[in-house]
Amino acid sequence: MIFGDFDFGPNVVTTPLVQKIPKTYYHMTFEGFSVGDKRISISDNLNSTKPLLKGNMIIDSGTTLTMQPPKQYDEFETAIKEAINLRTIKDPQKVLNLCYRSAKVTKMPKVTMHFDPTDVELSRDNVFVTVSKPPSPQ
Repeated sequence: MIFGDFDFGPNVVTTPLVQKIPKTYYHMTFEGFSVGDKRISISDNLNSTKPLLKGNMIIDSGTTLTMQPPKQYDEFETAIKEAINLRTIKDPQKVLNLCYRSAKVTKMPKVTMHFDPTDVELSRDNVFVTVSKPPSPQ
């Protein structure tokens, strides 16, 4: 069995990698995520009674953002909006869907990614990225 160490901010996680053909990518088994106490599993999003496919997530160390299937992302975004409960703003760079004025976000929900066999709690910097600075007072 192959294991990989992944650095999620201050958390270093060791988890088995799943070998698939072609052996070009590193795969892990992603089970879902939680925002606060709300857990959303991959199997819920697939509307399937089939067992979760092992190695369903590709690990790309050169990618800054984690990509999710649209339905799963929508559920994640909704859970974040409900937990933060503030008015959103448009991304000044028109790239990201969910943006806030960072000074107003004082209560950050606990966000956890669930892998087989471990969970990773993400820091604020793992969930949000600063895309622009507010103008300086004159």
